[in-house]
Amino acid sequence: MNHQIMHLGRQIKKAELLSIDLFDTLLTRTFAQPTDLFYALEKKLKLHMEERGERFNHFAKARIESEFQLRKEKGFKQEVTLDEIYARLQSNMTLSKAQAQAIQKMELELEEQSIIPIKQVIDIIRDFKKTLKLNVILVSDTYFSEKFISKILKNNGLEGLCDRLYLSSTHNFLKSTGSMFQLIKKKENIPGKKWMHIGDNKDSDYNIPKRLGIKAAWFNESLLTRYERNYFNDPRYHYSRSTIAGLMKQARFQCPYKNENEKIIWDTTINVSAPLIIAYVHWCLGRAKALGLTRLYFMARDGQIMYKIANILNRIFHLSLQFHYLYVSRQSLLFPAMKELDNESLEWILAPTSIITPRIILNRINIEPEEIKHVIKKYGFDDADEPLERKELNHFQSVLFASEVRDLIQSRIKIYRENTLGYLQQENLAKDGTFALVDIGWNGTLQRSISRLLEMKGNDFAINGFYFGLQRSLKHKRSDTLETFFFSPETPHGLEKETYIIPIIEMFTAADHGGVIKYISENGQFKAILKDSKDRKVIHWGGKIQQRAMATLSEKITENNIDFSAIENIIFENTRLFITDPSREEAKVYGSFQIAEDQNEAYSLPLAEKYNLSQLYKHFRQDFKHHHNEWIEAARKLSNPSITRYFEKWSHRKKREKK
Repeated sequence: MNHQIMHLGRQIKKAELLSIDLFDTLLTRTFAQPTDLFYALEKKLKLHMEERGERFNHFAKARIESEFQLRKEKGFKQEVTLDEIYARLQSNMTLSKAQAQAIQKMELELEEQSIIPIKQVIDIIRDFKKTLKLNVILVSDTYFSEKFISKILKNNGLEGLCDRLYLSSTHNFLKSTGSMFQLIKKKENIPGKKWMHIGDNKDSDYNIPKRLGIKAAWFNESLLTRYERNYFNDPRYHYSRSTIAGLMKQARFQCPYKNENEKIIWDTTINVSAPLIIAYVHWCLGRAKALGLTRLYFMARDGQIMYKIANILNRIFHLSLQFHYLYVSRQSLLFPAMKELDNESLEWILAPTSIITPRIILNRINIEPEEIKHVIKKYGFDDADEPLERKELNHFQSVLFASEVRDLIQSRIKIYRENTLGYLQQENLAKDGTFALVDIGWNGTLQRSISRLLEMKGNDFAINGFYFGLQRSLKHKRSDTLETFFFSPETPHGLEKETYIIPIIEMFTAADHGGVIKYISENGQFKAILKDSKDRKVIHWGGKIQQRAMATLSEKITENNIDFSAIENIIFENTRLFITDPSREEAKVYGSFQIAEDQNEAYSLPLAEKYNLSQLYKHFRQDFKHHHNEWIEAARKLSNPSITRYFEKWSHRKKREKK
């Protein structure tokens, strides 16, 4: 938020007078657009005044039209006052004078309540004034009286920031016509070269003062982002969509970080990932209520932030649900749930990640290569850390089926299974079936393992699972249920077909601790053992920033009781926009996220990195990627733009020719 103003420091130092716009430069509103306040006022009027039989349908449109009529009559060259607007509104809506005055008072109260300071900008201006001994004046085209503007400045701690006020409502001159700047030039007796003006309106605050010889800077960081603007496509849901966009803008302005990369994570989380994950958790709570469940288990590690969001959102639902954070992983569940070396178990044991070695394979089943060194060598695998080719990977099955290794696997399963079952029972999963497991996805393997483990203890009730999305629905029992929010094999959404979204969604829900390796019994309690207590790669990238931003937006959504049915499709569209067309800055920051393909996190790779010339050639002709989990769209955005566009056009042409 502050980098635009900070970059202007050199120019401001040469100035004797700094004039600054008020709305969306120093102060902003909780509404996405100024006119949205009138729709909020209309809603308030319906609640408070229709009780007395008074009707205020279409108030917002009438309020907007009344102001427009007055401005048109004055040729858009003179200011109109709020009193004039309400006199016209009284006539247009056939209101009594008392009604018009009451509504005008309500508008001012709502305006006052909606104002929030853009603190980082204010702090910088205050610092400039103090260190540079600048004269600072506030300039605004507004129908609000000077008394009201002074009041909101005082309410927001801006007393003394500006030496003088130049308001169109007081002087009847406008920035938009240039007359206000000419008035200031005369009254302040200041030449344009010693005067700097800053504001958010490209025409009124930049083009016009520049034409008059005044130094000017366009401050555009308070404008709605491309994601926030998407909420205004469907007028049927105007209020809900305006509210969420306004809350996003407000949350962005509250970014507590100054580093540019940290700010990109904060802003993108507020606009894209937070609405998506909050909407999913909101859906989970709704389904839990509909099914009459008593417990929700948010499965590590994707469930960490969802568990936090659920506790915030439950202030709306007031459910008597118990929320639990369940320490589980593929490593901690799949192995103890194994019955034998069959196709099902071989699928995950021999899963072909980008880097696959004998050590990685054996660690998945809790065996160190040194324990069976002679068996490995017998089948031709001399180096446990040597990457395996596809043929070698298939041949490694011989090691697993060697009688000595199979016996070791079975004996180790018993030990791991006992502690795993102890942990699941300790967490009350064996109590009854009135719970659901909550996870991101993508196959249901953890739920299948839990269902199988509980069945081994004589629990035959159905296990419920809620998922963001599923590529496959793997069940242990036919009665088990797997419900999805975004997509499933039976109900595809479309985005999962366009691009590989799995690593991106997992990045959105990254936890700050390492994966669960196993469980141990300690002092009569079962404890999950983590690979690391802190996931330093996630934390270094900004995982805690992401979680903090999600919690911030969750709080705001809870306070405003957002109707998710009205905004869900826009949330999905913004997710598609981010994934398929990230900005270069987004691609750089989010592409640097380190993803771990292997269930034991044996290695990590950046989500996206740029392609050089030869790689671009191979990418468009042979589908080259650095690894199979790569975020292709971001990798392209990071690459040379002109060469990438050339190959994209070539690729599109070839596809058309094939058709």
